[in-house]
Amino acid sequence: MVGRVKADIELKPIQPCHEDFLRNLQIPTNLVVPILIFRGLWGLFVAHHC
Repeated sequence: MVGRVKADIELKPIQPCHEDFLRNLQIPTNLVVPILIFRGLWGLFVAHHC
């Protein structure tokens, strides 16, 4: 699994529901990085630029 950076939600293709959610919160930039352990996904590191 690879992290995802959405430098500008208006320019990158994302799911419409995710785009609406970010737009409603006035978040133009989104970063999601998985935190992996030997058993699989442990969690997600999420950062927003508001």
